[in-house]
Amino acid sequence: MTAAPAQRSTPVAYRPRRLGHINLFVLDTYVMKEFLTQVCGFEMTGIISKTRSAFFSNGNTHHDIGFIETASYKEFRRKYPDPNDPPGRGDKPALNHFGWEMEHEADLAAAYERAKSAGLKPRITNNGTSLSNYLFDPDGGQHQFYADDTLDWRTVYTGADVDLHRPATWVPGAQPPSTARNYDPNPTIRRSTTSILHPMRVTHAVLLCAHHEAMVRFYTEIAGFDVVHRGADYVYLGGSASHYDIVLMAAGARAPGLHHAAFEVWPDEDLATAAKALRARNIEVVAEHDLAHKRSLTLRDPNGILFEFYVRRTGGFADVARATGDARALAA
Repeated sequence: MTAAPAQRSTPVAYRPRRLGHINLFVLDTYVMKEFLTQVCGFEMTGIISKTRSAFFSNGNTHHDIGFIETASYKEFRRKYPDPNDPPGRGDKPALNHFGWEMEHEADLAAAYERAKSAGLKPRITNNGTSLSNYLFDPDGGQHQFYADDTLDWRTVYTGADVDLHRPATWVPGAQPPSTARNYDPNPTIRRSTTSILHPMRVTHAVLLCAHHEAMVRFYTEIAGFDVVHRGADYVYLGGSASHYDIVLMAAGARAPGLHHAAFEVWPDEDLATAAKALRARNIEVVAEHDLAHKRSLTLRDPNGILFEFYVRRTGGFADVARATGDARALAA
């Protein structure tokens, strides 16, 4: 596992723009597809039938959320072992990786060279729409730092079966890296007319950390995020083009890992009515909040993973500071 050292004199600082997507391990492709489209209001932008993976967005990017079945991942790892994979990764529903969107290939290639100089060994991929570096953090979580190499991603993510792997490899720096910004700063967001909820984009996640201080160092020194707000046992961190992308909380006695993924909904979203509709379909609503910085509801997906849907507000984080334990994580 590649982990952050205790001290680092020269930060690697990938410095991504924002959280581009969250990728999960799930139990069943069909069940999760129906949940994400019919309940959560996402559009399926692509599926890989041979690995039982799928991708979902509403126009913000090629995918805000993706997943792979646990059984498929085990099968894949039997064929293609990865010594960096922590033991048990992919055995049950959980976070697979965070996808961090870079400004362009030149930034990614420069960060790759800094990572190598610091003794890290990022895994490199070229998956058809983006060039990537993969690293593991001190808790064993995986991070994909990627630069899209096409602006018109819908030519690849057509909503049908997609092939995201090219025979050609990417060697950072072998050719002058592109400075093209292959992202839309003002994307057209599609709104579902049949679902209970109506997300616009993934914005952040809350992570419970077994090694909290080491994780903060990884996110600031290696990932290159800025500290937005710091509390007693939690830190909000943001990229260069976001409000905040991740909240790191000390796990304490709780199991470390993804606490919840958060998706911003349209400003006129009626969350109270949505909560009633969710309960009518026997979908567990874990929490509803009316706080200074957000109005939200959190539900549990078919795999037991928590999803938060929220309307953003401009208030501060005093409500988070007053809460404790799991209530604090839900309020974050």
